[in-house]
Amino acid sequence: MKTTIILILVSVFLLSLQTGKVDKKNLMVGHWKEFGYKFHNDTMMKSVSEECALKTMTLGNDWTYEEKMYCLTSSGKWFFNKDQTKFDFSLGTFNGAKISSFTDTTKTNNIIIKLTQDTLIYGSEGYYGEKGIYGHDDYYFVRQK
Repeated sequence: MKTTIILILVSVFLLSLQTGKVDKKNLMVGHWKEFGYKFHNDTMMKSVSEECALKTMTLGNDWTYEEKMYCLTSSGKWFFNKDQTKFDFSLGTFNGAKISSFTDTTKTNNIIIKLTQDTLIYGSEGYYGEKGIYGHDDYYFVRQK
């Protein structure tokens, strides 16, 4: 009996150490507000200083997307790549006007994500400058309640 209890406790302990698959969709869903950015050639994160320049976005459980930035609005759909390490957007409206979808360019999954319950950092990949040096611009968000 004592051995069985010890085996059960050890099993529960070992199971608790395993990292289960995190449901990133549930972590992504919600309202996010940008608080900083770091472009590919910056050495440190910079705070967003102008209220109008702050990016706010809402990612819906139904894969809908709404964004405000530079006092402009857009909406559409958001999506993950297969292993949920990158995401991207497919825009449907810009400042209330419907835009046509470019199916060959909307699902590039080019945005690398780092995600916790309360913070989101995403980096847009690219090649910069005359020499085409690889880098990414990082955008820092906090979850809004």
